Amino acid sequence: MDEEHLDDLLQEYGQYQRERARRSIGDAEGAALQVLWRMSKRAAIPAGAVILIAFGIFELWPSKPGAPAGMHEARAELAEIANQSDMRPRCDLRRRADDLYEKHRDMPDAALVAARVTYACAGPQAAIELLNVALEKSASPKLLRLLLNEMRPPPGGQRSGVELVDFRDISPEGRADACYLLSLATLDDARALDYVAEAVALDPTNTLAWSRLAYLYFGSNRLDDAYAAAEKLVKLGQDNDEWRNLRVMVRLRQGRFDEAIRICQNMPMSDDVDLCSNLGHAYLQLGRCDQALALYEKALTFVSNPGDQPWHLYRIAPVLWMLGKPDQAIQTCNDFQRLGGHWYYAGVRAILMLRELGRDDDATKLLGEMIADPGTDPWLHTILTCLAGTITPDELVKSAADAWAASPEPSNKEHLCEAYYYAGEVCLLHGEREKTEQLFRKCVETDVRFDLDDPAFVPMNEYVLARWRLDQLGMDSGPTSQPADQ
Repeated sequence: MDEEHLDDLLQEYGQYQRERARRSIGDAEGAALQVLWRMSKRAAIPAGAVILIAFGIFELWPSKPGAPAGMHEARAELAEIANQSDMRPRCDLRRRADDLYEKHRDMPDAALVAARVTYACAGPQAAIELLNVALEKSASPKLLRLLLNEMRPPPGGQRSGVELVDFRDISPEGRADACYLLSLATLDDARALDYVAEAVALDPTNTLAWSRLAYLYFGSNRLDDAYAAAEKLVKLGQDNDEWRNLRVMVRLRQGRFDEAIRICQNMPMSDDVDLCSNLGHAYLQLGRCDQALALYEKALTFVSNPGDQPWHLYRIAPVLWMLGKPDQAIQTCNDFQRLGGHWYYAGVRAILMLRELGRDDDATKLLGEMIADPGTDPWLHTILTCLAGTITPDELVKSAADAWAASPEPSNKEHLCEAYYYAGEVCLLHGEREKTEQLFRKCVETDVRFDLDDPAFVPMNEYVLARWRLDQLGMDSGPTSQPADQ
C-alpha cells in the first residue's frame, strides 16, 4: 500500500471520528474505534477491507447501564463455550451456543460464538450461513463481517489486517471489551491472543478477556502463562471448577502429577466431568489405579452428552485390566463397542485379555471380525495382522519406525509407541520374556504419555499399559513424572 493511499484512509478515518464525536456516541458504543487498525505495509490488504475497518467496525454490546438481566451470565457462558470448543469441538457445545444465540441475537458475542462453534463442528458453509442470517438483524454487522471474511476470504485469499491503535477519548474498560470481542472475530489464534493480552492490560478486571487469554495460552503451549492467567481468574472471584481444571491440565501437560492432585485437595468432590477425568489421569500416571478408576467412574455418572459416554468407558477398561479385573474390562470394551458403534483399540485390548484368560476361540472370532471390517483404521489393521501372525512383531515395529523416520509427525510417534507395546504383548503371549521387556521399555522410552493430537491431556493407554507390564513382570518401568516443559 503506498503512502498516498494510506494518507487518504487516515483522513477518512478522521472524518468518521469527528462525526462520532458530533453524534455524542458514548464510550461503550465507540469502544472499538480505538481497536481498529495499524495496517502492516508488508501485507497486501484490499482497499475496501481497510475502509470497512476505518469506518467503524463495531456497534458494540459491552455491559451497558440498563443491560438486560442475565446478560453478564450469558456472556460468561458464551466465553466458556468458545474456550471449550477451541480446545475440542463438541455437538453439545454447539447446541448450547445456538440456544444462547436464539435468546441474545442482539449481543455480538452470541452470534460470534455460535458461528465459531458451528465452523468447528459442521464446517465453514454452515457457519457462513449462520453469519449471513445474523447479519440481517445484527446491531454489530461489521464485527460479524470480520469473522465472515476469515471464513470466506475474498478472491486471491487476501484478508484485512487489524491491529491496535490508542485513542485517548475511549475508556480503558470499553477498549478492553472491544479487544475481547475482536478475539472472537478472528480464527487466527496468534491475533486473538494479542487482542486479549491488550484487553487485560487495559482492564485487569475483565474476566472474559482473562478467560480467553488463559485458554489461548494453553493452546499455544505457553503453560506457565496459562496457569498464571487461571490463578488471576481465581483472584478475581472465579474460583470454580473450570479454572481448577485448567490448572490441573497445565500440570498434567508438564508431568507434575502430584501438583495436579494438590490443586483440588481439601475441596469438596467436584461434579465436573472434565475435572474428575483429569484428576483420574493424574492418579493413573502415578500408578494409583484405584483412585483413577474411582474418578473415572464418577465422571461417567456426570456425562450429559451421549456421544461422550463410550469414550469414558474406553478409558475405564484398561484400568480394570490393570487392577486384575479382565472380565469386567472385556465387558466394558463390549459396552464401548455397543454404544460407540466400533471397536477401535478397545477391541485389540479385548483380544489380548481374552487370550490371557484362555478364551482363544472368542479372541480369534473378534480378531477376524475386526480384520474383515472395512471401516477399520489402516494402522489399526496393521496391528491386528500382527496379532493374527500375518506379520511379525519386528515387522510391526519396523513399519512404525520407518514412518516416524520419514515423517516425524505426532501421529507417527504415537504409532511407534503403539507398535512397541502391541509387539511386546505378542511376544509376551509367546513366552519371549527378554524381547518382551525390550519392547515394553522401548514403548516407555517414546515418552508418549498422552495423545499428541489432542489439546487436552488424554492418556496414551499403550504407554500406561507398558509401564504396568514392566512393573507386573518385575522390571523397572522408570520415573512416574517428567520435567516441566517450561
